[in-house]
Amino acid sequence: MTSCTHFRDRVGLRLRIGVMKDVNRGIKSMQTAVDAFFVTLSV
Repeated sequence: MTSCTHFRDRVGLRLRIGVMKDVNRGIKSMQTAVDAFFVTLSV
């Protein structure tokens, strides 16, 4: 039983890390898009 729950915890942790990476990537792309938008506005 312990090995099963341990395996599930590790899979959940890996999924959570993947989601966090995706969220960070999305935030960075949004920031670059906003920066480009403001640059086009100021020019």
